[in-house]
Amino acid sequence: MTHKLLVIGASGLIGRHVFTLAQKEGFDVIGTRCSNGNPAFRPYNLLEDDIADVMPASFLPTSDAASCHAVICAAVPKIDYCFTHREESRQMHVERTLRLVKRLDAWGVKTIYISSDTVFDGVRGYYDESMPPNPICEYGRQKADVEAAYEEFFPNHLVLRLSVIVGDDPAEGHILSRWHQSRVATGQITCIEGQILSPTYVGDVAEGVIRSIEGNLSGLYHLANSEFFTGEELARQFLFGLGESAKVIPKTPGEIGLLDRRPQKTYLNGSRFRQATAMSFTSMSEVFRRFRQRAGAEEGQISLL
Repeated sequence: MTHKLLVIGASGLIGRHVFTLAQKEGFDVIGTRCSNGNPAFRPYNLLEDDIADVMPASFLPTSDAASCHAVICAAVPKIDYCFTHREESRQMHVERTLRLVKRLDAWGVKTIYISSDTVFDGVRGYYDESMPPNPICEYGRQKADVEAAYEEFFPNHLVLRLSVIVGDDPAEGHILSRWHQSRVATGQITCIEGQILSPTYVGDVAEGVIRSIEGNLSGLYHLANSEFFTGEELARQFLFGLGESAKVIPKTPGEIGLLDRRPQKTYLNGSRFRQATAMSFTSMSEVFRRFRQRAGAEEGQISLL
């Protein structure tokens, strides 16, 4: 069976990996980009454009065709930006996103919405899908509002909540590459004091999206690694995996200069998703090993053995 997949925001970290894996798995896939980027992706601005101009009629599901899905990765995942640009970010993340979902639903396209652990207040931690959202930052409130609309109006579609996403490519934008750059430039890494994360490899997120489509999942799932760390411990283990040293400095959000509140215990219980998909997640030690290999290949300084 051939699956059709529209990747909204294919030029971002998650969308790019979903697009690449979908192609590899034989999906008929279309990717969009908001601005300049990979010419293979079609220009689409969530705030301004009509999805009908991007998604040809031939791509829509028919009675004799395989399923058609759209994964919505388009977002500005910057908590302070949503705090300082409330109206603009809410229009994009909530109003225009739900308008897109409604249009796709009318065409018979099942959507997969990428949500965030910031829908929780971070007091308890190890949240499962039964626990009610209680966001303390604007970004989390916007994500929670879309989730609520899915539950009420689109229960046959899918919401995947993620925690912090990491990668093994030093050239991509994620927390490990930023730490690596900081280590090289300053000899130190700064992290949020006391924050507990369930870091998940971006390749696993892409695989999770594909398995969700193949398994026709609906509702709400936590797509998250079972490992969790404080930010400080994750940074130390990352340095150990690199075979490098640096000063790890935990600071409060205020000391770092962050504007909006951050939940402290954001790690997720992803057992329901793992049971539904029989999926195994990449360990952080393996991510660190791959990162070290790729950093060494780029810099010519770290052995590939």
